[in-house]
Amino acid sequence: MATIPGQASQRSGPQLRGFARRAGRFGCALPQMVVAMKVGMLIYHLNLERGLAGTDFAVLHTKYPVFGHWMMVAAWSIIFMVVA
Repeated sequence: MATIPGQASQRSGPQLRGFARRAGRFGCALPQMVVAMKVGMLIYHLNLERGLAGTDFAVLHTKYPVFGHWMMVAAWSIIFMVVA
C-alpha cells in the first residue's frame, strides 16, 4: 500500500505505543537513579568529613567544597577501571 508523504502509515500505531512504553520506563527509572545518587553522595560526604576531621584534607575541603567532588570522581574512576 502506497502512502502519501506526510501521512501516517498503518505501522505507526504500535511503534508509537512501544516508544511511549520505553519513555515511560525511562521516566520512572530516572528519578529513582537521581535519588539513589543523591543519597549515596550524602553518605559519602558525611563519612568523608567525619573520617578526615582535623586533617589538612578537611581544611582544603572546607575552603574549596568542589575539591571533595573531584576527589570522589577520582576514587570512583579508579574503582571503575579496576572492575571493567
